[in-house]
Amino acid sequence: MDSLLALERRAIVTILLVDKPLSLSWMRKRSGNDLAIVGYEWIIVLVIIVVLFVWGPQKLPEFARSIGLARKELEKAYKEASNPTVSLPETDPLIDTAKKLGISTEGKTRAQISDEIVAKGKASEKPA
Repeated sequence: MDSLLALERRAIVTILLVDKPLSLSWMRKRSGNDLAIVGYEWIIVLVIIVVLFVWGPQKLPEFARSIGLARKELEKAYKEASNPTVSLPETDPLIDTAKKLGISTEGKTRAQISDEIVAKGKASEKPA
């Protein structure tokens, strides 16, 4: 088994050397340090392990789904904030009616505006 593994390694090295026969510096660059887990990657691995222990494997799909939905909502909010659409303000029929009848609406409650509209309507109904 070891001899077979050594033979495979030699074949791989031979194939690689045929492609790059003059320089072995590219092999030195591919040291084991490239694949090592360092820095913040350990934090991510530890967080995943803690999540597995705390919630268990049954809850992981649900947890991932909620993270995906939160990300989708965040992206949607970002798009809406970066590309604001001009929306027309909704008009209130009570205010529109008051303005058509020439009634001032500033500083008045809805009840006061409504009472004035009714009073003006009654006054216009009574012909003298």
